[in-house]
Amino acid sequence: MNNKNIEYIGYLAIFFNAVSLLPQIYRMYTTKDTKGISYIWILIAICSCFLWIIYGINKNVYILLVSSITYIILYLIIIYIKYIYEK
Repeated sequence: MNNKNIEYIGYLAIFFNAVSLLPQIYRMYTTKDTKGISYIWILIAICSCFLWIIYGINKNVYILLVSSITYIILYLIIIYIKYIYEK
């Protein structure tokens, strides 16, 4: 495979990984039930994303930046929903 095809595979992987969180976000939003979501899990995941961003910048692997930023946005949505419904 050439580099362009590999890049497309990477973007497709980002898409599917991001979409994999959407059912959980939708469920939390519609049921208002966030008891099964751990703040520690989210914090560890966000820390991991920031480390991937640093790695991606240093290695010029911009697909990691796109992926990590997408995940951080989704995790922040989860935190927001969890915070709102735990009041």
